[in-house]
Amino acid sequence: MKIHSPTQVGMSLLFMCALGIAYDVFINESEALINWFLVLIFLFIALYVFKAQTDYWWHKEYPLPIEPEIKKWLVHNFPFYNSLEGETKQKFEDRLGLYIEARLFTSLGSKEREVPEDLKAMIAAHAVRVTLNYEDFLIGDFDRIMMYKHPFPTPKHQYLHIVETEVEDGVIIFTLDYLLNGVLKPDQYYNIAYHAYVEAFCKQNPTIDFSFLETVTKDHMHLISGFKVEDLLTTLGYKSLDPVPVIITYYFTFRDNFIDLLPDVVAELDDIFAV
Repeated sequence: MKIHSPTQVGMSLLFMCALGIAYDVFINESEALINWFLVLIFLFIALYVFKAQTDYWWHKEYPLPIEPEIKKWLVHNFPFYNSLEGETKQKFEDRLGLYIEARLFTSLGSKEREVPEDLKAMIAAHAVRVTLNYEDFLIGDFDRIMMYKHPFPTPKHQYLHIVETEVEDGVIIFTLDYLLNGVLKPDQYYNIAYHAYVEAFCKQNPTIDFSFLETVTKDHMHLISGFKVEDLLTTLGYKSLDPVPVIITYYFTFRDNFIDLLPDVVAELDDIFAV
């Protein structure tokens, strides 16, 4: 998804005008234009410093349509998108572009790499789904999305794991291969994209009461997903696991199974997440 930058256009125009004035000052010795040159340079620097905020504000007012290949991916791989209609579908698409623009995506390895736009969109779709009922679809200050090719340790969890959210640093971290498998093969792999964004959402909204999920047992979770909790712990790399993000992830990924087994719990989750 290409995000066109009005700030970049403005900076280019300011630069060309400043260059023209500088030429006139140098050739024709038009000293009266020096103040205009300084004003243009000041505006150029201001746009450069506030580029991200300005672009985000502009596209919030004037959203860009998502590109055809992104829409095609959503149709074939993101069932929730196909359930939307009219203004709600437009809201989803607008927020998808805004989320990509407002967040820094980084692929980490021997060196940092650019993240392809289609991968950004795939990840962002999960954030938008989780927060579609809420104004804060950016989920507070979780503004850095980082990806490793392999399980990773962090200062707070000094052992190998595949997903983490950290409030203080405003970071969400994934292992890329498992992320892709969880999105494209949800029956075989746990969806760590939903897990991360649900966990971030819960941390950002601590007043939401999820105590009703205490009725969901390990056996329920196994029957809904086909994944044993013990196996999930091994896969994620954690020694213990908060069941709330897991249960809500299953609500998003195995909704029909969840309804068949625990319709009352689904109804309560619908009050929080349904659109």
